Parts: sequence; structure tokens; C-alpha cells
Amino acid sequence: MNGTLRRLVAGGLSAIAVFWATRPDVAWSAHARFNKECTTAACSSEGSGELKLAVGSSRSFDASSEIHRTDVADPEIVDVMSLTGKDLTIKALKPGTTKITIWSAVSEKPVTLVVHVLNEDGVHDDSEVTQAGLPSTISAAAAAMPGLPFGAETNYVQQVPAISLETSSPVMANVGKIVEQQILVKNVGSVAAEQVEINGNVSIDAELISTEPKADISNSTLVWRFAKIPAGAQQKITVRVKPLIAGELSLQTKVVLRSSASVKTQIREPKLKLTCDGPTSVVVGSEVRVMLTVANVGSAPAEGIKIRQVVPAIAQASHPAAATPMSMEVGTLQPGESRVLDTSSVARDPGLVRVILVAESQDGAHAATEHSLKITAPKLALITNGPDFRYLNRKATYQMVLTNPGDAMATNANLMVGLPEGLEFIDASSDGTYNFEKRTVSWAVGMLDAHQKREFSITVLPKTEGEHLQRAVAWADSNLLAKADKTTRVEGTISMMMEVVDLDDPIEIDNETTYQIHLVNRGSKAAERIQVHAAVPDGLKILGVEGTGLYRIQGQQVIFEPIASLSPQSATVLQVRVKGIKKGTQRFRAVMSCPGVANSIITEESTEVYGD
Repeated sequence: MNGTLRRLVAGGLSAIAVFWATRPDVAWSAHARFNKECTTAACSSEGSGELKLAVGSSRSFDASSEIHRTDVADPEIVDVMSLTGKDLTIKALKPGTTKITIWSAVSEKPVTLVVHVLNEDGVHDDSEVTQAGLPSTISAAAAAMPGLPFGAETNYVQQVPAISLETSSPVMANVGKIVEQQILVKNVGSVAAEQVEINGNVSIDAELISTEPKADISNSTLVWRFAKIPAGAQQKITVRVKPLIAGELSLQTKVVLRSSASVKTQIREPKLKLTCDGPTSVVVGSEVRVMLTVANVGSAPAEGIKIRQVVPAIAQASHPAAATPMSMEVGTLQPGESRVLDTSSVARDPGLVRVILVAESQDGAHAATEHSLKITAPKLALITNGPDFRYLNRKATYQMVLTNPGDAMATNANLMVGLPEGLEFIDASSDGTYNFEKRTVSWAVGMLDAHQKREFSITVLPKTEGEHLQRAVAWADSNLLAKADKTTRVEGTISMMMEVVDLDDPIEIDNETTYQIHLVNRGSKAAERIQVHAAVPDGLKILGVEGTGLYRIQGQQVIFEPIASLSPQSATVLQVRVKGIKKGTQRFRAVMSCPGVANSIITEESTEVYGD
């Protein structure tokens, strides 16, 4: 029951079962193996074989050796051609049977191939063929046919639809009773059948009750049409009739297959997949290790695979200065095979780096992946805050602010401040260490996190006037360096005091007393060009003057020549000797002025003069 022509009878139902259809431009899929289908007589004969083809179809074979010559008994039935000398293509032209004789380079005896070509309905003229359109084999018979030049590995499979009909019906039924008959339409071919038409005719007088699916009626013929029946699928038809007379009730069915045959060729291709696994953040100057995984997820080998870097952003570890794009040879990957590549680079410059990697094979397979890497870097910033101006011997405090404005930790950070000769060290904060010989203050800061700020301070005492430059420097690993300078102008102060004292008080008329004018500079800067005037009242007579230099007397005034200089923390005394000539309270006045002192200093001393 496996032949092209199958007749099924169940009760009163018979059906013509299997029909095949192809068309002249049908193709064949490669890399399949044929199933041997040859008659016992054909296969038992040495150097012979048998092949079945449908009209318009063709079959191609690869030969293991060169084909010298071919001969076709009836060229109107089949046509034979060879493109390379080691292949053979047989094309079916019209129904019939013919013989092809083949001479090869490896055997003196020719090989005979009997070819049966099916008619257009898929049935051979004598209606005695094996399933038309299904593949036969030459290669499988090669072992039984010495000298056959065709290889057993490269074959082609014909692919056509094949419709079979299976029917069922009750064995016995009564007149006037509804009889249900079923038709099972199967596509036993290898591809879908399209535009399938099933025709049915009842053999005796009967009343049609119903059909499912509903049939069209054309000239007393039931017609069912199916747009498409996939390979291996089936459709069920149910017919309900009421017989009107006694006899054999049968439903004659046939298939009309209007669609053309199709072919399938298994196409393989390599397909690459590339993934990248690595850190997303590293510190500048550190090693960057990235694991690349390239896999062939396709169905064919991928040969000559290379991985290249599209956007260079990090220098190769072996050539840091070159910064050349990465390129690696992978070789061949079989389907399902993968390879892991360990790469090493050096992070050169801080910032966000976008690396694009591409894997390519010689046969055009392509895959890409992208990896973003943030290269962080620490930084150092140093500021010194302190007074721009300071008086001598007045303490001054300076603050050093050390900051890491980068986005990575600074390690092994240190800070040092150098003091000039004019500034005397007093104190330092945060465990600062003073080196008396080098006149430096140092701090071991250690780690400084990103955006972290540390403050340090020193206190000094200005000892000399002038411009004093104080220099601070900070450093850390990765060659980080920061400097800050601070200049302070130091000046002394003039702080003059004047006091007038009479040595004898009171005095009698015609007696003497002496006025002492005490000048003191309590400041830190010398007072220069000190001018002193003394005013003597009329009740006193000027007898003499003693002092640091020249003087002159104008009436009741004593004008001293300016004192050139009076050092800080020093004093001098001027004296005016007088005699009382008039009774009463006498007031002696002294006036002192000098540059650097905003206002003149005026001091008075009273002396009581008495008499009979």
C-alpha cells in the first residue's frame, strides 16, 4: 500500500489515493543522502542501477572520478549533462523508461542506469511505480555495483508534495438510513501541497444530507478545495447520505493538485557573537584587564577570525607610548565553539573611554561589542591663607588647605612648609614636625579621598622687617605635586612716650629746679627725626639746657634740634634748668612730634614757687 497508486475500499467507499506534482524548474537540496529504491532485478546486476524521476524534475550527482562519456538510449525521455567532468545532472523530459550508460576513468566496464520517468499525474504509464517523486539512490547501490563513479557523500533530494486519501464507511446499512462516510486527506510528501482539490461521486441513487466541510456541487460531483496542506498534515472530510435503493454504495474520489513543487536547501552560515567583560572604572596608570569571548553561534565554521579595536583609547601594555588599536588573531571556530581572550592594557588619560571591538571572519561573519570605561585620576590642590602684613614681634598664623579635586584616591600624600629666616617657628597643628636645621614643617598626610579636604596650620613670630616668602609644597603617588606661596610684609611700629618731671617742687623765689623730658620708644621700629619744643612760663627763668644735641632759645621757648633716631625699646632724656622769679604755680609744657606718629605728644608739669 506504499505505491503511488493506492486503492482503498471500506464498505461501499473506494478512493484513488496518492498523486504527485512537480514542475520543470524544480531544484534540489544539497548535503542529503538518498534512500535506495531499486528493484531486486536492477540492483542484483553488476554495474547497474535504477532511478525514478517525475516529469520536469532533475537529479545531480558528484562523481568520485572523471566521467569520460555518457550515452542515453532515448534522449527524448531524459537529458544528461556535466559541468565539471566529475558531476552528472539527469533531467526528466517526458514519461517513459530509458537507459543511461556511463564510462568512467577508474573502470573499463561502463555503468548502466535505468531511469523511469513518471507522467504528469504522478503515475507511470504502467501504473506500477514506487512512490513517485520520492528520492531514489545511486550512491547507496554503489557498493553492489563496482565501477560506479558517483560519490556516496554528496547527493540531492527531490522534494515534492504527495497527497494520499484514506476512506472509511460502515460495512452494512439499510435503505432510508443515513450513512456517514469519511475521507482522510493526507500530505505524505516533504513539502506543503497548495490548491488541493478533492472530487467525489456517489455510485448509486442516494440523497445527500450534509458534508463537512461543505462541498461545492458541480454536475453531480462533490468538490472540496483546500488552499494549503502542510507536509505531514491532514484534512478530514465527512459525507452523510441516505441511500434510496439497495446495492453497493460507494463514493468515488480523486485528487487534483494544482500547486507546483517546492524545494528546500539547508543553508549553513557562520554567526559570530562577541562579548566583553572588564572593569567599568580604573585609576589612571593602572592595568586594565578585559576578557573577550568570541563564539560561533551559527551552523557553519567561521574561519580566519580577527578581533580589532575600532576606537583606540588605552595604550597596549607592551607599547604604552604607541597607543595603537588592538588587533588579535583568533583563527577558526566550529559551530558552537567559543574562545576566551585575556587582554591587558594601561589606562593612559583620565576621562570616559568608549571602546568598540569588532570580530570578523574571512567569510563575512561579523559581530561587535562596546565597553565603556571610566578612567579616574587623583589630583592635588594647595592653598595657603595668612596675613599679607604683620608688625614685628606680632604672632602670625597661616592655614594650608590641601584638597584632592580628582575622582580617585590620592595615596602617600605629604605636605611641607618652608620658613624664611625672618619668621620664627612657634607651633604647628595636626602632628606637624619642625626641622630646625632646614627650617621646615612637615606632615605625613597619607590617603586623601576624592574631593576630600584637609587643613593644617603653623604659627610664627616675625623677627625682621621686610618681605617674607613662605613656600608650601604637597606631593603624592602617581607624580602628583602642588605648590602654594605666601608673602607677608613685616614692619616695625613706632610707639613714642614722653614724660616731664621737675626735680624740685616747690621752690622758693630765686631758687632753681630742673625739668627732665623723658623720651621712650616702646615700638619695634626706630623713631626718626624726633622734634621736641619746651615752653617755659614767665615765672621761671631759663638758666641752661642739656640734651642729645644742639638747641636754641627763643624767648621763653627751648627748641631742640631733631633727634636723628631713637631705637626700639630705647629712651633718651632732655633737661631744662630754671630759676623761680615769680610766686605762684608755674606750668612747664613740652611738645614732641616725629614721622610715623599721627599726633604730637604734649606733656605739662606744674611747679609751685613761693616767697615772703
